[in-house]
Order: sequence, then C-alpha cells, then structure tokens
Amino acid sequence: MDRIGDSAKKGLDFLKSRAKETVEMQRLSSELKQLEERRKQCLLDMGHRVLVCFGTEELNDDTFRDRVEEVRRLTSQIEELEGRYETLKEHLKHQMEDIIPQRPKPPVPEPDYESY
Repeated sequence: MDRIGDSAKKGLDFLKSRAKETVEMQRLSSELKQLEERRKQCLLDMGHRVLVCFGTEELNDDTFRDRVEEVRRLTSQIEELEGRYETLKEHLKHQMEDIIPQRPKPPVPEPDYESY
C-alpha cells in the first residue's frame, strides 16, 4: 500500500506542477498580447503626430520622445517575455516527452521501381 500511495502522490505532484506551468504560460501569453497591443497603439499615435505636425515647426524630436521611449521599453519587455515563454514551453515539452514514450516509427519501405 505504501508504494501505491507514493506513486499516487508523485502523480498528483506532477499534475499540480504541470497545471501551475500551464497557468504561467497562459499568463505570459496574455501579458505578451497586452504589451504588443500597447506598442501598436504607441506606433499609431506616433504616425498620427507626424500627420498633424508635418510641415510645421512642431515636427521635431521632442514631439516623439515620449512615445519612442515607451516603444523601446515595450519592445524590451516583449523580448524578455518571449524568452521566458519559449523557455517554459521547451521545459514542458521535454517533460512531456520524458513521461509519454514515443512510438517507434515504422521504417519507410523501399520503393519497388520494377513495378513502374
């Protein structure tokens, strides 16, 4: 009975850790989408500012400074989150490969050229 209980506990612990990692992946994915959407809005705002200021003296670096800094910050955050997301994804993939045995692929038969 003790061995069965240990196996059940290990299985339950495994499922709990997979669930936590899956939730973390969903959180990272959602955060990435929000950052990408905010970055897109900043770029659209910069385009609008160019359109409004084009041909006037107001078209200078200061007109865009706040948005350029925000886009750079968002891009950096996006790259960091993408790295964490991919690392977690690979981790989950390798753990699942360790648990679920791969079926051997049947060998590809040699073609019979004489029948053609």
